[in-house]
Amino acid sequence: MLVSLAVGVVTNLITDQWSWPLTAALGALTIAAVLIAVTGVGGSPGSRTRIRQRAGRGGSILRSPAHGRDGADIVQIAVQNGHITDSPVSASNADVDQRASRHGQIEGSRLDAE
Repeated sequence: MLVSLAVGVVTNLITDQWSWPLTAALGALTIAAVLIAVTGVGGSPGSRTRIRQRAGRGGSILRSPAHGRDGADIVQIAVQNGHITDSPVSASNADVDQRASRHGQIEGSRLDAE
């Protein structure tokens, strides 16, 4: 935000009175603003939120919603007659992994992770 403000100020100065130092400053500030925008410095977390739910080989996931934000990574897997039931997950910038297999069960396990 400060870089954007500086770009605006230097742009106003250049339009009022042109000079090489002001032009160089505008170029440097513009490059800095682009780099900050691309790398995500100073903004919200750059990582993507991922939610993966998979049921296979007789497994089931029932009434177990997953809500993630700010780069959370949520995994719910039920296979080989494993069951995840009534286990909602809410995560913010955290990793959550629920797995049920070989007739295993996860039931009524509410997870809040930050």
